[in-house]
Amino acid sequence: MACLVVSPKRVNALKRAREAIEESTGVELSIKPDGSVDVNGDSSAVWEAEQVCRAIGYGFTPKSALKLLKEDCFFEVINLKRFYSGKHKKVKRYKARVIGSEGRVKRNLQELSGAEVSIFGDDVAILGGYEDLQDAKLAVYKILEGSEHSTAYAFLERIKQRR
Repeated sequence: MACLVVSPKRVNALKRAREAIEESTGVELSIKPDGSVDVNGDSSAVWEAEQVCRAIGYGFTPKSALKLLKEDCFFEVINLKRFYSGKHKKVKRYKARVIGSEGRVKRNLQELSGAEVSIFGDDVAILGGYEDLQDAKLAVYKILEGSEHSTAYAFLERIKQRR
């Protein structure tokens, strides 16, 4: 059994995906309105279901989150508060840098890396194949370290060309 908490804002999305998660993993989910989730079942299935629930909690669609059940899909979260020592103004500014005007930076990161990116609260979550996830994560770190967006894009394009 595992317990986790998702944002109450994401409870409805998780409830909509509940049946698919239970069928795909063989676990039983108990989702409470406050966002607490109990996952019961065999330990490896519990871990898989927990990862899917966490991804939905970070803003990914259930369809995207269910990709985590494949062996070649991974999920990682960058906490901006930890990155900027809890300085609210910096967190807000750099979160905006990762999103970009009308979501353009986020869209470009996704297109160039092949990974999916979600910004939820003070976190940047990335979901994708191992190499795609690592590439997107490095590009996000470049942006968070103050590099120009074009530098991050060029980095992703160079990697894409090498492959």
